[in-house]
Amino acid sequence: MRIGIISDIHGNLEALQAVVAKIDELNLDKIVCLGDIVGYGADPSECIKIVKSITSNTVAGNHDYAVGGLTSINYFAPVAREAVEWTRTVLNSSELAFLRFLPLTINWGAVLFLHSSPDSPDMWNYILTGSDAIVQFRFFKESVLFVGHTHVPAIWNEEGKYLYPAEVYRMDPRKRYIVNPGSVGQPRDGIEDASFVVFNTDKWSIEMVRVKYDVETASQKIKQAELPIILAERIKHGQ
Repeated sequence: MRIGIISDIHGNLEALQAVVAKIDELNLDKIVCLGDIVGYGADPSECIKIVKSITSNTVAGNHDYAVGGLTSINYFAPVAREAVEWTRTVLNSSELAFLRFLPLTINWGAVLFLHSSPDSPDMWNYILTGSDAIVQFRFFKESVLFVGHTHVPAIWNEEGKYLYPAEVYRMDPRKRYIVNPGSVGQPRDGIEDASFVVFNTDKWSIEMVRVKYDVETASQKIKQAELPIILAERIKHGQ
């Protein structure tokens, strides 16, 4: 089975449409979304509709729960708080309810999916370094953990070694891994292209995929919505 794993769409319709087109081209068997469908971008409603249409396997991100009123925005940066408050005003009651009822985790036997970290999925901790990864391996038993949240593609092994592959990485079935597919709508690794991964459960492999999209249109929409200007500018630079 080949599974497309997407994360951190953040209301970026143009990026999501490009990723879905690529997933269709690859003829994948399933899609899993690791959360943060909304926040920052100008098209949260449209992104929710698309995610609901392509998968029933979506976990909650901190922005999803924040928009739904389940997570405090006091610790959010000012621009993130403003985006959350704006997003609440443009979603209908059904869309807000969808975000509120998203689960924090999905478990498929040897594979665990969540947005942030397994120690406390509702505390929204980050796995940014090898040291972070080593700690988090203590909190799950599955062979592979897929997480989002950092917007940076990564593969970590149990020794905390960073294993980001240029193309396809074949995992050792005797070992354990943490995999981050990066971000569809707001990459932060210095590359503006949308990011996701393909997980091949037969070959036990991870393929990192980058997809170009209409960044300028996405940026202009953020400006037109009168969201913070930095949100329109940083997607042009993968920041």
